[in-house]
Amino acid sequence: MLELSGISFRFKKKYLMKDYSLSVNPSEIIFLKGDSGSGKTTFLNIIATIIPRFIHGELQGKVLYQKTDLQKIDFPEIAKYIGFLRQHPQQQLFFPNVEQELAFGPENLCIPPKEILNKIDAVCSDLGIADYRFAA
Repeated sequence: MLELSGISFRFKKKYLMKDYSLSVNPSEIIFLKGDSGSGKTTFLNIIATIIPRFIHGELQGKVLYQKTDLQKIDFPEIAKYIGFLRQHPQQQLFFPNVEQELAFGPENLCIPPKEILNKIDAVCSDLGIADYRFAA
């Protein structure tokens, strides 16, 4: 279960949301609707803990997943449970094709290029995405 209680967020002295609460049960689908600038993305950024980890401001309240405070979990661990797709998914990509996207992490871990290519081969094969490897 996902629970938000008393969520308020203030950015540069202005409240973008104040005292929101929500409970979402497993298998439940939630539809967020609102005018541009009404706080939908801010709300999702709070759930995913992008706020306040990367977008700073004053956040009050709790976001719990399975009764665990998400602010107390390392950010990479949260991705196993919480994520969202933005309105324009192409804005989420770092690189113009799948191979470069897959290489990004191992390159930053200083894995040798030949080993990275072997890993990309394996992932593309396992996921059945070899045809998309060089797609832009």
